[in-house]
Amino acid sequence: MRRGDHAARAHDRRTGAMSAVTSAVTPREREIIGWMAQGKTAAEIGTILGISPITVNTHISNAKAKLGVFKETALVAAALRNGIIR
Repeated sequence: MRRGDHAARAHDRRTGAMSAVTSAVTPREREIIGWMAQGKTAAEIGTILGISPITVNTHISNAKAKLGVFKETALVAAALRNGIIR
């Protein structure tokens, strides 16, 4: 099983369990993942949001941990799959 699929499969096994994971993702993390899905870099997202790229990367790391993924592409895929972003 790929790491990014773990969250989706967990939802299949435990009805409603994903809502706790997806609700743990903060609004700022959702916003940043949305910009990532549009192909923006941490530096570009930082400029858009008026925060440092280091802060952007911290939000990305936190979101990856919450969704159980290691790569940024897997983060975006998991967020799309779980309705965190559209």
